[in-house]
Amino acid sequence: MKSLHFLKKCPLFLLVAVAIIIFSVVDIIAPKKAFSETENRRLATLPAVSAKTLIDGSFALKYEEYISDQFLLRDFWVSTKSIAESALLKLENNNIVFGKDGYLFNKFFSFNDKYLKNNLMAIDKFSAEMKAPVSSMIVPSKYYPLIEYVPEGLPLVEQSYYINSIDEFLSKNCNPVNVKDILSVNHTSYIYYKTDHHWTNFGAYLAYNQFALSAGFIPFEYSDYQLKTVSDFLGTHFLRSNPVVKHFDNIEYYDFEIGSLTIKGFSEPDKVYPSLYNFDQFSKKDKYAAFLYGNNGYTIIKSKQSSTKLDSILVIKDSFGNSFIPMLTENYNNIHVIDTRYFPITESFKQFADMDFDNVLILYSFESLVSDTTIAKLSNFD
Repeated sequence: MKSLHFLKKCPLFLLVAVAIIIFSVVDIIAPKKAFSETENRRLATLPAVSAKTLIDGSFALKYEEYISDQFLLRDFWVSTKSIAESALLKLENNNIVFGKDGYLFNKFFSFNDKYLKNNLMAIDKFSAEMKAPVSSMIVPSKYYPLIEYVPEGLPLVEQSYYINSIDEFLSKNCNPVNVKDILSVNHTSYIYYKTDHHWTNFGAYLAYNQFALSAGFIPFEYSDYQLKTVSDFLGTHFLRSNPVVKHFDNIEYYDFEIGSLTIKGFSEPDKVYPSLYNFDQFSKKDKYAAFLYGNNGYTIIKSKQSSTKLDSILVIKDSFGNSFIPMLTENYNNIHVIDTRYFPITESFKQFADMDFDNVLILYSFESLVSDTTIAKLSNFD
């Protein structure tokens, strides 16, 4: 009777309790999404439980990520949180920092040393196995060259120090190509998107120019070809943080003529395209995915063939390579592209060690290098 009396006196308590129960049940039975169109990223899935993952604490960490990513009405709550924090003059949302002049930055305060060490060992082994000369290119996060746009006082990772150390380690078996300095020199130019983590076409060109000088071929001039522009681009940082004010980016690109672009299917038929770009993607939310038809395990590009070009290059890359590689079609007849994130773990890299490439380029953003566990596949020569 007392409990019934309490509930009658406290209807708000009853309403909230019922709402929590209903919300929890719906959240449990609601279908889970593997990919967020709003944030343009893969979402965490329910982790497998084992005695080992329970003891070492990895299950708890992954389960926390799963709950965060699969929370009911997540997109609505992220948007509401962004509006509320903007009203409170806060400078971040969903691990994205709001910088000056509309620039958005990833909240990158630390990384796992173990992942970096494993990846460097794999790259070193891969480089030692290759017959062709190997170059490495580590691309800094945009806050390094654009530090004037970053709010003061953030304890960001000192990338310059680590990239110098990485270059020194890798120099045993490959030639490091320094791009952080040329990007810093051009910090007043449009070298990174405001709303995305990738570099712009001009940022990629600066890196291409550095690679050309290092590899010994003559780069084309930035003004030699007409640039095409796609407007109203909102990148991954915007989609994750959903700031109240929108600062649209423009995507610029060179529409080089090629022979074909083939995406290897491995267990399914290959896909062959006549262009470097999926032009339909430019009208969608994820416009950057137009470059090279997005990220794929193994892509072979046959450029417009010429006796004045080098024969072939192998590029091991993350998504920063997607806007960089089109420029190589002016210097190489054949470009082989590997993205370890989508390259089958059952495939050996020995097949590439036996191929006669003119050059091999390993191109990763610093944040990928210290976090992407699939880079370790490069050590597979069995």
